[in-house]
Amino acid sequence: MLEIAKKPFEVTEKAIRAHAFSSRLLKDYPEWLEALLCVKQAAARANFGAGLLSESEEQTIQKACEALKLPEYKDLFQVDVYQGGGGIGVHTNINEAIAVLAQEFGHPLDVKLQINLSQSTSDVLSTASAVALLRMGQELLKTLEETAQLLKKKAEESEGIRTMARTCLRDAMPAPISQLFEGYALLVQRQQEELLRAFKVLENINLGGTVIGSGEGATLTYQGLVIPFLSEITQLPLKRSENLYDSAQNIDRFSKVSSCLSEMATSWIKITKDLRLMASGPIAGFNELLLPEAIPGSSFFPGKVNPTLPETVLQACFLVLGNHRTVQASSEHGELFLNVFESCAALKVYESLGLFTEALTKLNEFCLSSLLVNAEACEKWVS
Repeated sequence: MLEIAKKPFEVTEKAIRAHAFSSRLLKDYPEWLEALLCVKQAAARANFGAGLLSESEEQTIQKACEALKLPEYKDLFQVDVYQGGGGIGVHTNINEAIAVLAQEFGHPLDVKLQINLSQSTSDVLSTASAVALLRMGQELLKTLEETAQLLKKKAEESEGIRTMARTCLRDAMPAPISQLFEGYALLVQRQQEELLRAFKVLENINLGGTVIGSGEGATLTYQGLVIPFLSEITQLPLKRSENLYDSAQNIDRFSKVSSCLSEMATSWIKITKDLRLMASGPIAGFNELLLPEAIPGSSFFPGKVNPTLPETVLQACFLVLGNHRTVQASSEHGELFLNVFESCAALKVYESLGLFTEALTKLNEFCLSSLLVNAEACEKWVS
């Protein structure tokens, strides 16, 4: 299954046989995979700068990592991302893939003495997780900005249209429907601000701290070079964590992002339920919003337009809330000098970022952009 140049991935295949259970493979997490390869490139550059690798050894690692980022090599990464040992199987899969390509290039390298020199699974996976989440966070922030602008536009388009404001689902008083959309837009802007603050913390990484933050096995020269090199490779403003022992023990930097996403999920459940309720009817419901038909409605009720996009976002929110509980559990069960469940937490944040980015992108394109306010129905409720 995993072979190139007729050489098996010996330890990776052992990890697959012994640990695979979730059907979530490393190849299915492209941003994380690329981040892991970027970390290996930065480490190689730092080891060369520290005089620990020759120029040809460093260049071979660089060349292998660049090749492994290409789609045609993704099937080399078959290890299950969820497994014990703090993610050693994932790190091994990366190291063995680099080793096999190095052999293909005619320059064999030793995994321990060259490819993994000055590194530990702990600081490599932690750092790669932060890099991947920062990159994915940038995509979500762009999507949220688009969402906020669409909601502001809907507020402007519905200016002057009143409907019946309801409290406790009972009639209250006439109010501008534009204020609902304005409120949603302001909420989304606050979500952006909260996420930006949480992502800022992720810029502090522990690469060079090796296993528990002591830096044992990594020279001071390497430690001083590796993060600036990674920052240059990733184009991210990365810096060394204030206390590397703290970074190995505690994963609240990932929990904070997950908390923001969990809070977003509860807010978006409210927003999408509002859209769904205001689009109910058309005869026996509110009928205040006209949602576009993303797909044909019920085969049993011809012409019925279902609120499929709000319902899609609702389900994404349910999944994000479930992911957050996993992040909490991963944080709770860390022990003493190292939290071996850090990757589990980071991957759940990774999944939640992807869920929100994709679901809100679909909502923007297939719902919010062409949603209409039914002024006639709104005026009927007021009159």
